[in-house]
Amino acid sequence: MKKNQSVTFFGAIKNFFYRGLDFRGVATRKEFWSVYLFYVLVYVGSLIGGVVIGVMETPSAEFIGSALILFGLGCRLVGFVPCLALFARRFHDVGLGAWIYLGPVLFLRAIRICVF
Repeated sequence: MKKNQSVTFFGAIKNFFYRGLDFRGVATRKEFWSVYLFYVLVYVGSLIGGVVIGVMETPSAEFIGSALILFGLGCRLVGFVPCLALFARRFHDVGLGAWIYLGPVLFLRAIRICVF
């Protein structure tokens, strides 16, 4: 993507999945925050939906609630490497190397995935 090219919200999501393993290049601020918003909405929405549906008194509600929660956790696992690539591209856009990110932040992110 060119440096001055604008990207839409859905274009950023498409670009996120299309360039999921591409650690080279740049990512604009809008692209980064659009993907982050999408990622958080899907994860938090599936967790809240799973809990709300899970506490209902119907026979299949517990199964559907558990499936939604597992879907949210699966999204986190599937999006782990593409998020790292997006963070690396964002660091390139601001003029820093991605290796700065891989030290402490990768460690903290790994702890966060294991704990939450």
